Amino acid sequence: YADDTNHGTVAAPKVVDTIVGVKVSGNPLTGLELNAEASYQIEEPTTYAKTWGVYTTELNPGFVKSAKSQLAGVAELNKEGKANATTEFYGYAGSEMDVTDKLSAKVGVLTKDSEEKIAAHAGLTYKASDSITAGLVYTYRQLGVTHAAGSWVPFDDKGVNYVKASVTGTVGKSTITLAYGVDGLADPDDPPSFHAGKAWAWLRNHPGAPMDWQLLSVSVKVPF
Repeated sequence: YADDTNHGTVAAPKVVDTIVGVKVSGNPLTGLELNAEASYQIEEPTTYAKTWGVYTTELNPGFVKSAKSQLAGVAELNKEGKANATTEFYGYAGSEMDVTDKLSAKVGVLTKDSEEKIAAHAGLTYKASDSITAGLVYTYRQLGVTHAAGSWVPFDDKGVNYVKASVTGTVGKSTITLAYGVDGLADPDDPPSFHAGKAWAWLRNHPGAPMDWQLLSVSVKVPF
């Protein structure tokens, strides 16, 4: 395509005239989604290629009422001019399960999070009644974050562990949550990036802060 956008600087303006690209997707098998996209800039040779696939299955492992599991993989290549090409690979595996009518679980492992390190998560949610729900989650981040000097920690874990326990109750349309700890998850990219809506997006972003072992929080949501 052609455009009139200055892709350089005011002092050294540059207009890209020709970029050739292709994007394909398909479902060759039930539950399997494959995607690929690539582009090539002609004036200043730049090659970009990315492919990813997600396999989704509701196969029940036998010890739960129902399950939805996903396996995903991403491969990316970038090359500018005569420079060596750079590549990136990462994978994800996760599952959401209804263990019983009241107990559900969510687990996931990502080989490369936003800090290019391993991340893993396990969480349980128990619905005690129509108005009371309890949750317990654990997240591991290979890239630990150092605690501030003087912070209380029960043991030296290098800042890789996150734990959160919570109880949520509803009164009418209002919701009250009492929680301890930090879940180790972070908000999605803003503005949305390639990862938005992907199977691994919820686990990808590193919180950038360590577990707060002294954090007790209360939140109230009142609709207006």
